[in-house]
Amino acid sequence: MLEQRLDALDELGGVVAVDDAMIEARRQVHHLAHDNGTVAHDRQLGDAVLPHRVDALADLRMRRDRDELRQLAAVLRAQQLVHGRLKIASYQLGIAQRCLDDAVAWAKERTTWGEPIGSRQGISFPLADCAVELDVARLLVYKTAWRADRGEDIRTDAFKSKLYATEMAQRVTDRCLQVFGGRGYLKENAIQSYFRQVRLWRIGHGTAEIHRWMIARDLLGIS
Repeated sequence: MLEQRLDALDELGGVVAVDDAMIEARRQVHHLAHDNGTVAHDRQLGDAVLPHRVDALADLRMRRDRDELRQLAAVLRAQQLVHGRLKIASYQLGIAQRCLDDAVAWAKERTTWGEPIGSRQGISFPLADCAVELDVARLLVYKTAWRADRGEDIRTDAFKSKLYATEMAQRVTDRCLQVFGGRGYLKENAIQSYFRQVRLWRIGHGTAEIHRWMIARDLLGIS
C-alpha cells in the first residue's frame, strides 16, 4: 500500500525516485493532511481532476557522500522543477484555447436586438485580446520546449513560460466567462470549471511571486 501511494506521488510530480537512497527517503514521508495523505476534493476550489497531496519528506537519512547528493539534487531540480514548469505552462495553452473557442462560438450564436453579440466591440475586443495573449504565450512555451529538446539550459525560460502562461490563462478564462454572462457561471457550462482550474497554477509548483523573484535574480545577476 505504501509503495502504491509513493508511486502515485511520482505520477503527480511529487518526487522522482532516482536511486535506492531516494526510494528509502520516500518511505519516510510524513503525511500532513490525514491518514491517507490526500486532501479531500471538497476542500479544494477546483474540480476533482487530480488528487492534491500535501506530503512532506521528514527526517531523511541518506547514506551518501556529498558528490552523490549534489548529483541527486541536480537531477531533481532539472527534471522536477524546470521541466515541470514547462509542462504546467503547456496545460494553460490548451485550457485557454478551449475557452476562447467556446466564447467565440457563443459570441456568434447568441443574438440580442437581432444581431450576434460578437458584432459589438464590448464583446469582440476582449476576445481579440485573448487571441493575442494566447499566441504570445504559445510562442514562448514552444520556444522553451524547442530549447529543451536541444538539451539547452531552460531554467529561466521555464520560469517565464509558467509565469506568463498561467497569468494569461487566468485573464483569458475570466474574459471568456464574461462573454457567456450568467450562463458562464452555471456548473453546466465547462468554462466555470476552467476558470477555477487555472487559478491553482498561479500557486502550484511555485507561486507567481517566486517566479518573478527568480527571473529578476537571473536578470540582475543576483546570487
